[in-house]
Amino acid sequence: MGSKDMITWDQKGSFISPGVSKPVFAPRPVSVKFCVFAVKPSKDRYPVGTFTAGGTVPVANVAKLTALIEGAPAAKPCTLRHTRFAVVTVQPMNQDVYVELDGCHRLLTNRPQTLLAPAPSIVGLLQAR
Repeated sequence: MGSKDMITWDQKGSFISPGVSKPVFAPRPVSVKFCVFAVKPSKDRYPVGTFTAGGTVPVANVAKLTALIEGAPAAKPCTLRHTRFAVVTVQPMNQDVYVELDGCHRLLTNRPQTLLAPAPSIVGLLQAR
C-alpha cells in the first residue's frame, strides 16, 4: 500500500497557497486516524511513500492535536527532506492533513493546500498503537 507524498507533490507543482487559511477543520474533529509512510530518496518528481504503520489518536488527545494544528502559523522556508510522513484523516468530513514526521516537521492542509509551521509535538501524538 502506498500514498503520494503530497507535501513534495504540491511543492513541486506549486499548488500550495502562500497564506494560511483558518480554521483548518470545519466542523471540529471527533476522531482521528493516521497512516505512516516511508519515502526513499528518489529522482522521481512525485514520490510515493510505502505504508509502514497506522493507528488512531486516542479520543482524549483529539482536542490537543486539533489545537496544535489550528494554532500553527505559516511555515518558513526549509530545505530539509523528510523520509517519513503521515496522512492524518479526521472525521467528520474525511478531512486530511499531511505531516512530515522528520525533516522540517511541516503540516500540509488540504482545504486549501497551505504549509504550516513545524510542529514536532504533533509527531508524538501520531504513534502506532
